Amino acid sequence: MGEPDRRWAAVLDRIEDGLLTAQVQLDRAGEEWAGAAWTGGPGYLWELPEDLGPLPERFRARAQHLVVEQDRLRTRLTERRDAVGAELRQLQPVRGAARAGAVYLDERG
Repeated sequence: MGEPDRRWAAVLDRIEDGLLTAQVQLDRAGEEWAGAAWTGGPGYLWELPEDLGPLPERFRARAQHLVVEQDRLRTRLTERRDAVGAELRQLQPVRGAARAGAVYLDERG
């Protein structure tokens, strides 16, 4: 394996490792850090190294698979974000009531 192939393999390994870490965290508890683990941490923006050159043909199927898995994870994270947002919206009326004393909620809010 030549140097360009080794570099591409390392980049794909890094993407795959982050993706798998995020999937495991999301599977365990829907942790808010799943997205952060996928990207490298809060505020982290990973960029493809500029001097890699074109993707070797032998890595094309692996790269395409990672794109599909990233899209699936993005969908799951978006669904989780939307579910949490819906829960927070349901609690908005309670915030004002909490100042007046104890508030009890049942499944219907």
